[in-house]
Amino acid sequence: ETHKVEEIYTCDFCDYTTVRKFAILQHTKTHTREKPYACDECDYTARHTGHLKIHEATHTRKKQFSCSDCDYKTADRSNLKRHKLGHTGKKPFSCDFCNYKSGRREVLQRHILTHTGEKP
Repeated sequence: ETHKVEEIYTCDFCDYTTVRKFAILQHTKTHTREKPYACDECDYTARHTGHLKIHEATHTRKKQFSCSDCDYKTADRSNLKRHKLGHTGKKPFSCDFCNYKSGRREVLQRHILTHTGEKP
């Protein structure tokens, strides 16, 4: 009986490892800030095709989710939830290196780069 030994891929920027080549390629984009996928309707860009497809639907779907505090409307419940954090002042994402907090995960990730010395 033979066992297939899976190759382990290691990130060049941090300690992340995976046995999936696609996963390491996607992960590396979080360090390089590469966003190769662009929306044809606006200036939105994305790191992943799936994120672009979700975004593109916001241009065509009925914007049924409305903010009760302002005129913001969206087709995505998750976008409304993220938007409403701006009104509440809640900041659930905390930096492990200092006391910085953010309402958005991607903003915290950009902040963490100031500690790690990586370029955004």
